[in-house]
Formats: sequence, structure tokens, C-alpha cells
Amino acid sequence: MILCALIFVPGVFAQSASTLPATTTIVEVNAEPVPFDLLTGSVSTFTREDLAASGARDVAELLRSDANVHLSQSGSKGSLTTLTIRGGKPNFTLVLIDGIPANDIGDQLGGAFNFATLDLDSIERIDIFRGPLSTVYGSEAISGVVNVVLRRPEEMPRFHVSAEGGQYGYAYANGGGSWVHGASGVAAGGSFMRIGQQVLNDGSMLGTANVLANHRFSSGSSLDGFARWNRLSDSELPVSSGGPLYALVNTPEVNIADQVSTGGTFRQSLTPRFSYDARAGIFSRVGSDNSPAIFDSIPPGPSYVPSTLSDTRFLRFDALSSQQYAFRPWGTTYSSVSWLRESGSSSGNLGGYLPANYQLDRHTFNASGTVIAARSFGSLTAGLNVQQTNDYGVKLSSRAGGSWNFRGYQLHLSYGQGFKLPSFYSLGSPLVGNPDLKPETGRTYDAGVSHAFFHSHVRSSLTYFDNRYDNLTDFSPTLFKLVNRSSAFARGSDLDVLAEFRRIRVGGSVTYVDAGLIGTSDRLRDVPRWSEALHLRLVLPRQFVVRMDTTWVGRRFDYQVPVPEKMTVPRYTMSTIAVERKLSSRLVWHMRFENAFNSHYQEFVGFPSPGIYVSSGLSYTR
Repeated sequence: MILCALIFVPGVFAQSASTLPATTTIVEVNAEPVPFDLLTGSVSTFTREDLAASGARDVAELLRSDANVHLSQSGSKGSLTTLTIRGGKPNFTLVLIDGIPANDIGDQLGGAFNFATLDLDSIERIDIFRGPLSTVYGSEAISGVVNVVLRRPEEMPRFHVSAEGGQYGYAYANGGGSWVHGASGVAAGGSFMRIGQQVLNDGSMLGTANVLANHRFSSGSSLDGFARWNRLSDSELPVSSGGPLYALVNTPEVNIADQVSTGGTFRQSLTPRFSYDARAGIFSRVGSDNSPAIFDSIPPGPSYVPSTLSDTRFLRFDALSSQQYAFRPWGTTYSSVSWLRESGSSSGNLGGYLPANYQLDRHTFNASGTVIAARSFGSLTAGLNVQQTNDYGVKLSSRAGGSWNFRGYQLHLSYGQGFKLPSFYSLGSPLVGNPDLKPETGRTYDAGVSHAFFHSHVRSSLTYFDNRYDNLTDFSPTLFKLVNRSSAFARGSDLDVLAEFRRIRVGGSVTYVDAGLIGTSDRLRDVPRWSEALHLRLVLPRQFVVRMDTTWVGRRFDYQVPVPEKMTVPRYTMSTIAVERKLSSRLVWHMRFENAFNSHYQEFVGFPSPGIYVSSGLSYTR
């Protein structure tokens, strides 16, 4: 195993701030190769209490209110929703569902995850790590990781059901239950959401189902398993088409995809100093995409994009073993080895007659190691990863940094490297694919300070970051294919503040990102320079709870084929007000007002919001 040389663990608001205790050698077994709260960098955590208090209906709505990340939705509710972290591309963020990687590197996004496929009901916690984690996970984790932890049987109510409806034919229902007997437990649940036309030729439907089971052995070991399925069907005008306002042809793009994630983890503590995990999982996605042609003019000009029809399949097998050893009361090593086999295929056509087929396979082996040393005044940690693939040989990545406590302040400093292997689509697409593409690389410097005021009722943090990405994959009009030809930078800062008192909780965040392509004056698409968020939760008499979330997104660069002269999207504001009343110990009524203060804005040029949106429903729990 490969061990690493020392980094500090940050302790900042909305970030995991734990340090290893200096007085014990007891090792806790974790499903992840290294616990997120011990890694260098900025980590935002949404607990189950945060998810319930947010009033959000899905993960996309929850993350949209966090200014530390930028969530993009290419159309109305239910349409393609991607996440970027600190100026990185959407496919630079790795998404894990109970430790199983869920990015599809065979789709046209090059591995970006669609957050519209995640509901909140079955989720216990969401961690967002901002910064490269290729030292732990290898490819895809070049700018950050979103870690989704599902609810265990003992964390779920015995029975729950909820339903709501609203404008545009919106309907949502979910339900489930759990059974726990002694050391064993089983939980199951599902949800259904549909919404009709909101602007023009748009609408979506999402169904999910999941089951989880676990058992705790008397020897101190445990076994957990889960299976999760979802189907998303949506229609919308294609990205870059100019949307309902500027598209020259209003034929929608229709997408249908089934996703399955399943896995199991065995954990055991052999001694107070040593423990290990063994995990295996499968992620599968089968999709059908029918996208119309995008016209730059009539008749078509040089920027015309032909129609595409494709059926894609992607399958990933993932196996991992991780070990934790406390060699001293103040020091612990974490090591892991993993193996992935990925296969993807696509069949279809371009323009209705040109065949567009490919089939690719990739085998990946990862070995990583981390050393963490912690004292009362701070901690040090370091990590190194070796990844070998059948196509790109050996890739190395490392992290290093440190944190320390000084008169109530926590300071941290870190450095990390990451890389992203080319996706199957970018390698195999008959239209723009290039089998000679090189991996994209990145490096990040991260420094911050955090402090708690007024007996910890008020917490704040400030973080500065500096990212550099090289060998970015761009489209070359001259060669008419994807090439490695550019480098990009993204530097800026995050500010978070949270105040909690008896009946009120108010928090806010501000993110500034100065990003662009090196050697040119061009800016990166869909990277706002400023993003701000404000959250308020107020508990009122008579069992009323009022929540308000407002997000401000700054002006940013965009490109739409029919209107290349419209290069920027104006600044816009999104606000949601939610009112909840507890009618009894088991029954809760809720009402929501989305786009409450700004009913007309565009997330992309030509894609207007549907306006003010109202929904209401009931939830029952026992």
C-alpha cells in the first residue's frame, strides 16, 4: 500500500471539522476509504435534519440553494440538472451513492451526473467535497465529490407516506417503511413525480424504488446492502438550441433512462487498532435519446448541428477493500485498493441516416494510502494514489496540507492534484470522437479560516481557492472533433455564515469565482462570477414553521447556436417560501411558493423560467 505525507484537516462552518482524538486508539469502520471529515479541503454536509428542515422536494432544489456549488438546469423542473464546483466542468465532479460511483462516462455529457434523478426521501446525508480527490477515487474526482448516503432501516420511520400537487399538472407521492428486529433490519420505499408543460414542449416523469438491509454480528462486524432503481423520462428543447425564445425549430429532445445502483459492504473491527471494509457494487444505465437538429439559420449554415438518435448502455463493476490502522493514539493510516470494469456501447444515427455506433471497455486498478496525525492543536494528513488503466498506463495524484487551532480559530491549508480520463463518448463518438485524447488534469490550492462566536450560536468560515486545469477537451471546428488544446483557471473564495438561536436559524454564503481560458480573453460557459444564498427558518406558535431560501446567480457566459451574439445570461434571483404546520403528532401539512419574487429569468439564453409555482400536500409518519 502507498502511504502519504502530511496534510491538515480543515474545521470550518458547514464543513466537517473533526480531528482525530489524541487519547484513544479505537478505530471506527467507515464505508469510505477515508472519512470525509478527516480529509483536507472544504466539505459541506447536509444531515437528515438539514434535509427535512430545508423543505426541498428533491436534491436539485436542495443544492440549488447552496452558493458554494453551481447547479444548472437546462429547462424547466425535471429537466437535465448538472453541478459544477469552483469553475470545474460538470463531469469533473464524482457522484457516489452509498459508495458506488454513479457517473455514466458513456453519455454525451462525458460523465456528468443528472441530479434530477435523485429524490430526498431515501437519503440520510449528503457530503460535498470541494477540491480534487483523485488521491482517493482516481478519475472523475478532479474538482470535487458528492457523496450520497442512503437511510438505514434504523434511521427510517416504521411507515411514512406523503403526497402533493401543484401547477402545470405537478403530482408527487412517496412512501415506505422499515422493519428492525434485534440486529437485523430492512427498509424499502419509492416515489413518483410528474409535471406537464411549463414553458414550451417540456415535461418530465421520475419514478424511484429502493430497498436496504443490514445485519450486525456479535463479533463487532456488520453487513449492509442496497438496491436502487429510477426511471427518468423528460422532454425539452435541446441545450444550445436557443430555447423557447430563439430556437428556429421547436421540436423537443426526448430522453428516457433507467438507472440501477446496487452494492454491499462488509465491515469488521478486528482489534481496537485495526479494521477493514470490503465493498462491491454495480451501476447500470440504459438510455434512449432522440434529439432534433439545431439550426443556426434556415437554410442551415456552418454551425448547424444534425439530429441524433441513440440507444446507450453503460455498466460498471466496482470492488474495493479499505483498511484503517491506528499506529499511535495520535496517528492513523488509511489504505485501499479497488478495481473497476466499465463497458459502454451506443447505437444510433446522425441526421437520420449516418450510423453512429461504438463499444468500449476499460479496466482500472487503484491503490491509495493516507496518513493522518492529530493533536489538540491541529492535525496533519497526506495522501497518494496510483491508478492504472488498460489504455492510459499509470497515473499518480497526491494531496498535502495541514490545519491548526489558534485562540478559537481554525486555519487550514491544502494542495491537491486530480485527473479525468476521457469519456467513452469523447473517445468513440463517430461524429466528434477522438481516440487520441489525453487525460485532463487539475491542481488546487485551498486555504481557509473558521471561527465560532456567541457561545457557538454563530459560525463562520472563509476559504480561498486557486484551481488550474490542463489538457481540457475542446471541440475543434477545423478538425471537427474533440481535441486537447486548452488550459483554464478558476480562483476565488467562499464565505459561509450560520446563526442558530431558539426559534430562528439564518445562514448565508457568498462565492466569488474568477475563471477563464488561459491565453485568451474567453470565459468558461455557465460559470457565474458571483453567487450568493440566504436561508431562513422560523418556528412560530401553533406548530407553524416558515422557511425561505433565496439564491442570487451572477451574470455568466453562454452560447446558443441561433443567437451567437447573445453571449451572456443576466443576473437572476430564485426564491422559495415554504410553510409547514403540524396538524397532529403524525400528520403535517405543507405549502410551497417557488420563484416567489422573480418569476421571469433565464438560466440559459432563451430558456425562460415558468414563473411563480405553487404546490401543497400532506405527510403522514408513524
